[in-house]
Parts: sequence; C-alpha cells; structure tokens
Amino acid sequence: MIREKPYGKRPMIASCIVLVLLMFLPTSVMAKDKTGPSFYQVLCDLYRATGIAPPISCDTYPQPPAKLVFVSSTSSNGNLGGLSGADSKCQALADAAGLSGEFKAWLSDSSFETKDRLTHSTGPYVKINPDFVETDPFPPRPDEFIYVAASWRDLTDGTLLSPIDSDERGVERHGHVWAATNPDGSGYNNHTCSDWTYGEPGWYGSAGDSSYSDGHWTLADYEVFDCPASAHLYCIEQ
Repeated sequence: MIREKPYGKRPMIASCIVLVLLMFLPTSVMAKDKTGPSFYQVLCDLYRATGIAPPISCDTYPQPPAKLVFVSSTSSNGNLGGLSGADSKCQALADAAGLSGEFKAWLSDSSFETKDRLTHSTGPYVKINPDFVETDPFPPRPDEFIYVAASWRDLTDGTLLSPIDSDERGVERHGHVWAATNPDGSGYNNHTCSDWTYGEPGWYGSAGDSSYSDGHWTLADYEVFDCPASAHLYCIEQ
C-alpha cells in the first residue's frame, strides 16, 4: 500500500535509494531529448515510487494521473471475440466493479500489436492492494493502490515493480493470462487462437502468468497453450 510519509522521516534511506537509481540515469532518462522528463521530474517520480516524501518540493512537477491495471476475475478459452471482444470483456468487468475510465486488454493478434493498441502513459500504472478489500469499502481510495510500473516505458522494460495479480475488485488471482505479447509490448508469434476467435482443439495461443513480475508475466515458460484452455486477461486503463 502506498501512503504519503511525513517530511524528514527516513531521509537517509530515501536518499540512498534515489542516489543508487540515479547512477543509471546518464545513459537512459537524462539522455532523453527536450521532450522527455526533466531531471527534477524524474527525481520526484523516483521518490513517489518509494512512497517516501522527497526533500524538495514536487508541487511544480505534478505526477500524471495513475492508470489502473488488473487481471480479469473471469477466464475464457481462446475464443474471446477477437481483440474488440477482449476489450469489451475488460470494460464490462471494470464497469461492473464501479471503476471509471476506459479499459483495454493487453493482447496482440496477427495484425495488431499491444504497443500500438494501448495508450502510452507517462504516469504510473497501479493495481488495487489485495489487503484492503477485507477492511475497506469499494471502490478503493487513492492510497489503496500498489505500483506496478512508473510509466509505460517502465511497464514494457521487462520487469514489473509488482505482479498484476489483483482483479477489478482487488481479489488476488494467479494463473495464465492470454497475451500473445512480448514484455516490450510487441506481438509474439502467430499463436493467437485464430486471432482470438477459436476455442477448439488444434489451435494454440500464447499466454503469460500473473504470478510473475519478470518477463514471464506476459510470456510464460510454456509459451503456447491449447485454445480450449481457460485463461484470464490483463486489463489496462487508457
């Protein structure tokens, strides 16, 4: 759970974390052109990701709105009704849970890659903290979320800050997730259950595993599964 911490509390820990992270910036973030984030914007984002208040004022470097991600509470065989059907499933689950915003599935087919279908947010991607549902009413407050990634760039760098393993109501769910997508958001081979319209034997689809935060979250060890198998969807707010 991410909560604001009082200024002055654990400053040495925060500074050490940020200094270590900044060691990698010269060849990545700080090397971006003028359209990229400023040094101070990056610094503020890093402190926000730790959940510790920064020693500088970040009021002039506001963080873009967070985007909610969840693994679907329902599962289906490979016949999802195509990409549009998968997107509709995500939206229906979000609407039923009282979540606002537009949601699409993290899913590629033979014609469209995930990275070209979804919005690339510069703000963080978060999931509902599974621990909160036992004590707090729904929908959750802003402080009842856990960081999954600091931005789209972070979401697609091969490692998540936390697995996408809570559903649209904050219930923890582990299992296979239809994706056909590499960690960088590009499409993975042509194992898409005939572009997600077929759920019978003889065809295959690739999937990830919601238990993982490394590349296996979107591309599991056993890369392809029979289309009659049942798997979830990752749903990403746009």
